[in-house]
Amino acid sequence: METNNSLGIDQYNKPYIFLISMAAALGGFLFGYDMVVISGAITDLRRVFSLNTIYEGWAVGSCIIGSIIGTILAGKPSDIFGRKKALIVTAVFFIVGSIGSAVCDTFSMFIFYRIVGGISVGAASMLSPMYIAELSPAPIRGRMVSIEQMMIVIGIMAAAVSNYFIGLMGFGEDTWRWMLGVTAIPSVLFFLFVMIIPESPRWLLKKNRGLEAEKVMAKIGGNEYAKKESFEITKNLRQDDKEDISEIFKPGIRKIILIGSLLAIFSQFVGMNTILIYVPDLMNKQDMSASEALLQSVFVSLVNLIFTFLAMFLIDKTGRKKLLFYGVLVMSISMSMIYYGYSTGQTNLVLAAILLFVAAFAASMGPVSWVMLSEIFPNRVRGVAMSIATFSLWVANFLLLQTFPIISTKPENGGVGIAGTFGIYAIINILCCIFVWYFIPETKGKSLEEIEKVFKK
Repeated sequence: METNNSLGIDQYNKPYIFLISMAAALGGFLFGYDMVVISGAITDLRRVFSLNTIYEGWAVGSCIIGSIIGTILAGKPSDIFGRKKALIVTAVFFIVGSIGSAVCDTFSMFIFYRIVGGISVGAASMLSPMYIAELSPAPIRGRMVSIEQMMIVIGIMAAAVSNYFIGLMGFGEDTWRWMLGVTAIPSVLFFLFVMIIPESPRWLLKKNRGLEAEKVMAKIGGNEYAKKESFEITKNLRQDDKEDISEIFKPGIRKIILIGSLLAIFSQFVGMNTILIYVPDLMNKQDMSASEALLQSVFVSLVNLIFTFLAMFLIDKTGRKKLLFYGVLVMSISMSMIYYGYSTGQTNLVLAAILLFVAAFAASMGPVSWVMLSEIFPNRVRGVAMSIATFSLWVANFLLLQTFPIISTKPENGGVGIAGTFGIYAIINILCCIFVWYFIPETKGKSLEEIEKVFKK
């Protein structure tokens, strides 16, 4: 069933929607930047703090612990106080975490500020796409929510480029401090931008602030659109007034949350973040210099960015499920190639397969998973359900990054080796492909309220 919205796609105020989405998606930029900037600093951190493999994983994974906390803390307050206020607090945490991790002198304080920064990453990963989805009309919602993934990828790219040039500038033992500290600049910009964006109209209607909601929606699509959307959303919310938070435990809603959570878990367990974060270290082990390894990281990030733009073009045309399925299929093949390349010592095959995997992920799983998580949950439990799904995502991410340095060691040291690790990821990718085929529905062209009706049926 296509959306019954009578407006043509060209009748929306797309520049206005785009600018607001970009402002909110700066949280995604910081999400990507903060997650990957550690990749350039990990070698110095290993030396400065004398880290073994367990503490090395903790230096990377501690941010994920903060992200898990952030997803738990952000959901309910965003339902009570609004999406905008929650984003403002998130920006403050970004600023504190970036400055603190750069100036600390002990490993324990470094971990503390990485957790603080991680809280903001977790909150932004949930709040930014949810805000954009609630603001965007159905015909362009996929493209607008994909801006979040695009900004995550730009943040990843910016972190790789920043690390490369800071590494070339030669700050000596303080290089890692500069790499982490520059995160404060986009953090301040994020704070300034979210101060001026409007509140989510769906949240305003939920709080019986209809006039404010209609003013926002009128700027998006005109007065006719505002009145029609306001009526539909209010009717949906009025039906939901009979429900309470226990709704998330009922069979229908529980199934939606389970599917969303499994999609979030798979988006991490497929292994993308190990490639993004550990590429410099993996390349160092291939006898590359530090600067060459950082440059490879920039190249990987560039491929990630290019194919994310491709996904933004395709997602509202081909549909979510088709794009996701074929993308994961290519990911399964390329991850198997990485396994084979490491097993046979073919470095060039490994590099080519890594780029193919990154391209496939960026064109499918990366943006589609965030779009679907932002649109499949019912209005009345969206904040809590999004928290559960993103909580699952960050737990999976923590387990992935924390275990990689351990399981990728040689068998005599208790691991399965690099080849064995990517072999495990190949199997997970295949399982993900099966999951998408059987359990992921198509949500293209439907309003958030229509998607909820589809799941209820």
